[in-house]
Amino acid sequence: MKKTVKKKIIQNKRLKKRKIRKSIFLIVLVSVILILILIFKFSISPNTFQQKESKLNLFIQSPQNKTYYTKNVQLAVRSTEMTEWMANSIDSDSNITECGNCTSYIRYDLTFENGVHTISVYASDNEGRVAMATVTFTVKT
Repeated sequence: MKKTVKKKIIQNKRLKKRKIRKSIFLIVLVSVILILILIFKFSISPNTFQQKESKLNLFIQSPQNKTYYTKNVQLAVRSTEMTEWMANSIDSDSNITECGNCTSYIRYDLTFENGVHTISVYASDNEGRVAMATVTFTVKT
């Protein structure tokens, strides 16, 4: 009888050790999960996976803000994004649409009289963003 009691006591001790090990394992597992959640919560901003909104910009590559000693001056324009349309106004004249669904255009056929001239360029993209660029230059022949 003493042996069976001893066996039961040993079995009970083993069961208690197993339960304790399982409990410790679960506590460690939950702790690791909570730590990982906190690390990711504070290290990744909410906007990390969202696409950044780009800005539509226009650049007048030619003419530049300087004096030209010729009456023929080309107009070269480019944008940072695909535009729905691009237009320009020369010396506050009416807007002329130059292209649609484009990122650049060039006009070689412009002739200017002597004096100061201003060209304003406008563009809009499919998302409704609008951009404008202006250059002032002088023609002296």
